[in-house]
Amino acid sequence: IVLTMLTYGSSLWFPLYMDDVILTESVSRTTLAGIFYEPNVESYYRPFRLLPLKLVEIATGQFHAETLHAINLGFQVIVGYLAGLVVWQLYPKQRIIYLLFPFNYQVIPWVSALTHLMTATGTLLAVYFTEQWWHSQKWHHWLMVCLGVTFAVFSHENGVASAYAIGLLFLLQPQRLRQWRRVILFFLPIIIHTVERRNFAG
Repeated sequence: IVLTMLTYGSSLWFPLYMDDVILTESVSRTTLAGIFYEPNVESYYRPFRLLPLKLVEIATGQFHAETLHAINLGFQVIVGYLAGLVVWQLYPKQRIIYLLFPFNYQVIPWVSALTHLMTATGTLLAVYFTEQWWHSQKWHHWLMVCLGVTFAVFSHENGVASAYAIGLLFLLQPQRLRQWRRVILFFLPIIIHTVERRNFAG
């Protein structure tokens, strides 16, 4: 949290940029339920990325730039923490590298780029709990994988890559593929879910 605020905290005082204004105008024209089923809210079906903006509008009556930037910062902290959980044992410094990497300057100041932080959050949740499930076989770990994939794919159409990220875990540890029935039962609902998501893509 401290590292994120020291690096990107100044974005709290940034205004809303052009794409941000267009996005807030689109959100203001629909209802909370409408962001999930109205076809013309925006060009692509990304309901989860619209949800924080709509909740801010409902709570405050307007789109405060400071509040929206704070949400981006919050997701940056979450993603950095999850990245640390996923790679900490192999690459202890990776979490810090992610938090400081200059690419984030294109993600954090732009409210409309929240979609990428949310997609990363869902993907990392899915990857982390895939490992937890493999070792524990507990159903709630598998449920968290499904929730992570859902969060990723409905935040951005590229969130379907979360399924590829999970698959990469198995490819990097080919001994797991010997238990192919277990792998198929794990992947089947995720594959069906991501295929269905592609049907929503604009």
